[in-house]
Amino acid sequence: MPPKATLVKAGLPLVLTILLATTHPSLAWALPERLSMGPGIELTAATSTGILIGTSHEIVYGSSTTSYVLSQLDWDLKPLVYYGLSFDLGGPSGFYTGLSLRSGLAGRTGDIMDSDYVNGDGVKTNLSVSDNYTEDALLAQLILGWRFRLNPALTLRAYGGVDLMHFKFTARDGYYQYGAEIGTTGTYYPYSTASAYALTGTGIIYQQDFLALCLGAGADWTVRPGLILKASLLFSPLVSCIALDNHVVRFLDFRDTLSGGWLLEPKLEASLALTKRSKLDFGLAYRLTQGLRGDEVITGTTGANAYYTNAGYAPNEYIHEGASAVSSNGGGAAFEALDLGLSLTMAL
Repeated sequence: MPPKATLVKAGLPLVLTILLATTHPSLAWALPERLSMGPGIELTAATSTGILIGTSHEIVYGSSTTSYVLSQLDWDLKPLVYYGLSFDLGGPSGFYTGLSLRSGLAGRTGDIMDSDYVNGDGVKTNLSVSDNYTEDALLAQLILGWRFRLNPALTLRAYGGVDLMHFKFTARDGYYQYGAEIGTTGTYYPYSTASAYALTGTGIIYQQDFLALCLGAGADWTVRPGLILKASLLFSPLVSCIALDNHVVRFLDFRDTLSGGWLLEPKLEASLALTKRSKLDFGLAYRLTQGLRGDEVITGTTGANAYYTNAGYAPNEYIHEGASAVSSNGGGAAFEALDLGLSLTMAL
């Protein structure tokens, strides 16, 4: 968990602004559906904070022709605290554009669980668990959309755009349990039969960069003056990912070029007017990204020891410093997280 001091620093500016707004003499609840600067162009800016609670998955398949998972690494975001800025520009015709940027606070965000299923029968043979430190996290979204007021209480939205997610994780310390080979059969006992041994220092550095072309739709319902409830659904059938896994202690890099994924994100929001020029938004969203798959290249880094690649790599050979092998369609990734956010919007 992030230290309390870090959480306080992340939320303090937003809390102070909210207190100032709610205690100002000009407090008014008659806020229109959109913060307005008058006729013509409207510009708003928002500051936000929140948490992501979920997991980013790194997947290795047994071969290019199977969906069997040979290895899976689950990187916790439990939670990842973030802060952000966003801008929204719109006009009287209903068309608008929005830019959102969010950055995560560096620190430990749970564990990283590395599981291997080398027998091919679904039995977990190897397990290692380490502290997961999120070093970098950046989420960005650029959209272009259109709002249509169906009646005084209901507004519909349709939009599309680009969505980016970047994460960099480090696995430190922990323990491992590797099942022993059963005679000379090439199969192994379950990890639970093995003793646990300590891990120290940095073991893995993993980075993911997701790109999605998205479409979305939503509805805004004015419950009463100053209170708006919103629901939206974001979808993308076009998600790609570039990932790099550096196994530090094994002197190996695993580079994945993935595509064919999809993204789904339902979201609920409540918007509460503070003054005629400000509002507070509470948001709850769930993001799911799956289906990503592509080639994985394994390369020996400086100081590499000989390492025999699994059956999914061609050619099957020992990897030394500078040598590479490719697993066609052997890499994968997925992402899932609950997003709880709070933002303060001001008309400029």
